[in-house]
Amino acid sequence: MKRKNVLARWGHAGHLPLFVLWCLAFGAPRLSAQIEGQVLDACTRTPLIHANAYDYVSGNGTVTDSSGYFRLSTGTDSARVRISFVGYRDTVLALRLPPERPLRILLEPGELLPAAEVVARRQRAAFFAPENVEAVRLSAKEILVQPALVGEPDVQRFLGTLAGVQTGVEGQSSIFVRGGLRDQNLLLLDGAPLYYSNHLFGFLTMLNADAVGEVRFFRGGFPARYGGRLSSVIDVSSRQPSDSVWQVQGGVSLISGRVVAHGPLSPRARLLLGARRTWADLLYLSVARLQATPNQGLQRGKAFLHDYHLKLELEPARAWRLWLTAYWGQDLFDVRTRYQQVTLLPGGPQAGPVNEEGFRIGWGNRLLVLGATRRLGDSLRLGFRLAASTAPVAWGYAQGTDPETDSSQVQSRLFEASAGEYRIQLWGAWALPGHRLETGLALARLAWSPYRHVSTRATADTAFILTEEAPAVAALQGAWYVQDNWAWGRWSGMAGLRISGMQQDSWRTAALEPRLTVRCRLTDRHALFASLTRMVQYNHLAHSMRLALPADRWLPPTPELPPQSSWLYSLNAKVWFNDTWRAEAGLWYKSMQHIVMYADGVSPLQPEADWAGQLTRGEGKAAGLELSLHTEQKEWSATANYTLSRARVHFPEKNGGKPFFHPFDRRHKLDLRMEWRIDAITRLTATWVFASGNPIVVPQYRIGSSNSYLYSPPDALRNRPYHRLDLALRRSKQKKRFVRTWVFGLYNAYSRRNTVFVGVLSAPKKGPGLYEVALFPVLPFVALDFSSLPLHRQGQ
Repeated sequence: MKRKNVLARWGHAGHLPLFVLWCLAFGAPRLSAQIEGQVLDACTRTPLIHANAYDYVSGNGTVTDSSGYFRLSTGTDSARVRISFVGYRDTVLALRLPPERPLRILLEPGELLPAAEVVARRQRAAFFAPENVEAVRLSAKEILVQPALVGEPDVQRFLGTLAGVQTGVEGQSSIFVRGGLRDQNLLLLDGAPLYYSNHLFGFLTMLNADAVGEVRFFRGGFPARYGGRLSSVIDVSSRQPSDSVWQVQGGVSLISGRVVAHGPLSPRARLLLGARRTWADLLYLSVARLQATPNQGLQRGKAFLHDYHLKLELEPARAWRLWLTAYWGQDLFDVRTRYQQVTLLPGGPQAGPVNEEGFRIGWGNRLLVLGATRRLGDSLRLGFRLAASTAPVAWGYAQGTDPETDSSQVQSRLFEASAGEYRIQLWGAWALPGHRLETGLALARLAWSPYRHVSTRATADTAFILTEEAPAVAALQGAWYVQDNWAWGRWSGMAGLRISGMQQDSWRTAALEPRLTVRCRLTDRHALFASLTRMVQYNHLAHSMRLALPADRWLPPTPELPPQSSWLYSLNAKVWFNDTWRAEAGLWYKSMQHIVMYADGVSPLQPEADWAGQLTRGEGKAAGLELSLHTEQKEWSATANYTLSRARVHFPEKNGGKPFFHPFDRRHKLDLRMEWRIDAITRLTATWVFASGNPIVVPQYRIGSSNSYLYSPPDALRNRPYHRLDLALRRSKQKKRFVRTWVFGLYNAYSRRNTVFVGVLSAPKKGPGLYEVALFPVLPFVALDFSSLPLHRQGQ
C-alpha cells in the first residue's frame, strides 16, 4: 500500500508535463566529439582549479574541476584549444578528433594578464553551464581573502552573503537556505557527510580553510547524485597535495592557529596534513586565574576547539586514482569554579561552606573516507567510496559542597547522544555524443544513540548513580540514481531520477526524487533556466531553531516523525552584458513536509528518554526573488546580491495551530562585496550586509512574583534591521623561502549594535522591562598568513 501511495504522488497531474519533457530530454540526439584532459602547474604538478579551456573552432568552452580535469564537447573533426589560467602562460593545442587519450597539459608560470580578460575567458562558459545554474564554485583562495570574524577564514560565513541565503544569530556562521532550517544543509567532505557544521558554539565552521581545495555550493538544481538534505549541498573537496615539492601554509589569528603541509611521498603518492587549534581559551583562563581569590574564582578549566585533517593520494597506474581522507574535530568546554560565602559578624568574619560548580560540553565529528576512480578509455569513468562518519555530543553539570571534607556532597548530571553512518557508494560516468550519463548506488547503515543520562549523587560515605538510556536505533538506507547531461541545439540541461528508501525494523519507507534542469540559450549573452527538484531527508535534528546549541541532537525518523521532504521549483535568467559585467535573476518556490522542532515548553538542555515525545512535526512554505550583479574591472571588482523572500511554517501543536514566520525570515537582504587591488601586493576587501528584522519571541507578562513569564506569539514582534560593515586589508611580501601576508581588519566597522537576544530587566537594576543584548561591537583584528613560495607562485 505504501508503495502504491508513493507512485500515486509521483503520477500527480501537476508534474506530468515536466515528466514528459524529462523523457524527451533523455532522447535528445546530437553528434559531437569529446576532448578530455588535466591542467597542471608545470613546476609543482598541482592541479589548477577553474583553468579555462576554449575551442576556437566550435566556440565552446569550459573550466577545470577540483582535480584539474576538464571535458569539452565539439561538433567538428578538429579543434584548436586554448588553455589559460591567471598568472600562467597560455597554451594553444591543435588537435585531430577524437584524441587517442586524455590530455595532460602543463602550464608555466608567467606574467599576470589583465584581470577582466582572464576572468571573462575563464568564467563565461561556466556561467551558462546547466550544472551551475544554481551552484557557486569557490576556491580556497577566494575564501581566504574575505573579511571574517577576528580574522579567521570561514566557509559558511562567506556563503551567508549569497542570494537566497539567510544568516542566523549575529556572530554565528549557521545559514538558512531558501526558507530551510539549520539541519537541511548537507556538508560533505570528499563525498562523506559531516553532521555538525560549526565549531565554537556556532561561531566558526568545522573546516580549516587552508585544507580546502574547492567548495561547490548548491541551493537548488541539485544533481541526482546528492540526497539526504532538503535545502542545500556544501560539497567540499580537500586540497590536492603537490606531487613535486613539499609546501607549507597556514595562519595565526587572535583566536587560533592553523597549518597545512602537503607534498610527495613518492612519484605515485602524495600526502596532506592539516591542524587547527584555538588558544583564546589560554588567555581567558590565565586572566581568570589571576583574578581568582582564595574564596572565589576559577579552579580549573578547558575551553578549546581543535581539528585535524589528513589526505593521502595514490596513483598506482595512470588510469587509477585512490585516496584516503581522515578528519577529526572536537570542541570542549569544561570549566570548574570555587566560591565561599564569607559573612561579616560582630565577632569577626565567618566563612561558610566551600562550593564548587562545573559545566562541561563537548561535540565533534569523526570521518574516514576511502575512495578510488578508474578511467576506462576516453569516455568511461568508474568509482567507489567507503565512508564512516560519527558525531558524538555530551553535556552536563556538577555541583559540590565542602570538597575533600567529611561533609562533602556532590551531584552531577551528564547527557550523551550520537549519530553516525557507514556507507558504500559505487558510481559511473559515460560520455556519449551530446550526452553524459551518470549512475550510482549507495548503501548505508545509519545508527543513532538518541539519549543517555547519568545522574550521580555522592557524599563522603555513599554514592548513588542512576543511568537512564533510550534504546539505540539502527536502520538500512539505500539510494540509486541515474542522470543525463544532454545538449540539443540551443537547448541543454540535466535530467535525473533518484530512488531512495530506508528500513528500520519492520517499518519501511521509500521515495522518488526527480531532478530536472532545462536551459534555453536565447543568444550568446542570454539564457533562461528552469528546474524542478524533490529532496528527501532521513535524519532529524532536534534544535531550538534560533540558536545553534551544542546540545542539538541528530535523531532517527519514525512512523510518527517520517522523513522530511521538499519540492523546489525555480526559474532563472542570466545575462552576460560584456566581459566585465554579468547579472542573474531568479524566482523560486519551496514546500517542505514533515519538518520537526521541539514542542512548546521543552528545553534542549533537558532531554528525556521519550525523545520522540519532545518533538512536533509540521510543514513549511517559502518563496523568493533573487538578484545578483557582478563586475570585474582591471583594479577592482564588486558583487551585489539581493533577496526578497517570505518563509512560513505551520506546526499544528504550536501557536494555536496558526502558521507563523520562520525565526530567520527576513523580507529583504542585501549583500555588497568590493575588492580593490591597490598594487601587486596589497588588496582591500569590504563587505556590507543589510537584512530586515527577523521575528522574535519576548517575555510579555510575569506570572505572579516568580521569574516565569508568558511569551509573545512566534512572529508578533521583529528585531530592528540588521546591518554591518567588515573591512580587511591584506599585504603580502615575498621572502626567500615563503610569502608572508599580514591581514588587518575591522569586524562591524561602524559598531552597529545588532541584537543577539532580548531579555528582562529586574527591578534592583534599571527597573522592570525588556533590554537588547548586542555582543559584537567594532572588533579590530590582525592575523598573519604564510605560505611556501611554490604555493604562492601558483596563486598569483
